[in-house]
Amino acid sequence: MRKKIFSLLLIASILPFFGVIIFLHFITAEQQVNLARQRLDSVVSGVVGFYDRTGTGILTQVQSLTASDDLK
Repeated sequence: MRKKIFSLLLIASILPFFGVIIFLHFITAEQQVNLARQRLDSVVSGVVGFYDRTGTGILTQVQSLTASDDLK
């Protein structure tokens, strides 16, 4: 009888740990997906921002060259 009670208490004390481990496993996987999306978004926005700044600089140079051009 004592072995049954001991094994029941042992199982009852271990089950919450398994529940927490399983719960954290799925939460961590979801966080990794969100982290990957955030990193991809930051890379894309960085590249787009770079091309935007570069394009603006090129357009400014072209406008200044055409403004000072004598062929008008």
